[in-house]
Formats: sequence, C-alpha cells, structure tokens
Amino acid sequence: MTTSNMRDLRQRAIRIMVGGLLSSDLSDAELRQLATSLRDSEIRAVADALARHFANELIEPASRVSSAEEIAAQFKGADDPHPLLATIYERVRGKKIGTSRLLSYMEDVNPQFVATLPRGDMSVLQLIDHFLRYSSHSEAQKLFDRIVGPSQQDPYLTGITRKG
Repeated sequence: MTTSNMRDLRQRAIRIMVGGLLSSDLSDAELRQLATSLRDSEIRAVADALARHFANELIEPASRVSSAEEIAAQFKGADDPHPLLATIYERVRGKKIGTSRLLSYMEDVNPQFVATLPRGDMSVLQLIDHFLRYSSHSEAQKLFDRIVGPSQQDPYLTGITRKG
C-alpha cells in the first residue's frame, strides 16, 4: 500500500471514529470533556489497547470457519438462504450482539415476530434466518440497517448533521 493510500485510509478511519462519537448520545459537554482528555496519557493507553484488540480481531486464524461456509453447511439441501443472511449474521457475530438484544431489534422492526418463533432454542443463525423468512422485504431491510447500518453514508457528516 502506498503512502498516499495509507494516509487516505487513516483519514477515512478517523472520520468514521469521529462520526461515531458525534452521532452517539454523548452530550456536547461530554464530547468536549473527551476531546480535552485525549491529551491525557491514560486515555491514549486505552485507545492504544483498543487499537491492538481491533487489529487482532481483523487478523483471523486460518482455521476459523467463515460465515458463508457456516451458512452453506447449515442450509445444505434446503432452500437458498436469504441474500441478507450472511451479512447480518457476520455483523451480529462481529459486534457480539447477544440473542436477547437481537430479539429486541427484531421485535422493534416487527412486533409480531416473537409470536412466530418455534418452541425450543434456536442458534443466532437460525433466528436471523427465521426472521428473514417470516418478515417482509422492508422489515428485513430495517433490521439490516439497524445492525449493519445505512449503506454508504459518511458517519462523520451524519454525526455533524445530527449534532447541528
């Protein structure tokens, strides 16, 4: 990667992080306090530890099964999985969204969904698949936007717009 490309990548990453902070529910006073504390070495150490953890999460061991492989194995011989299934499942795994939180998201999007669940435990993958099969296209898209995020919006600009 060239120096110019690396600089562009860092700039985009910073915009995304700042956008996330700006679009969060932090008050203006809390944001100012956070900006001031960035000069403190303790918060830099925390940020450094988070960056190392993030980098380790991105470098997956070769033995780890990909979401696409897991989905293919789960639905072998069955109907084709919903086109959003792999993306939603991967993001749920990546964000470590628990089953109860996922069910809450699903119920927010489609209040009747919980009544359609079969008895017994379901894996997160099965739960997402059931939701996508039961729900309308617009409800599936709402869940996708809730978990994955609206497509291709600059979070820095979104955060500025919301705070403004």
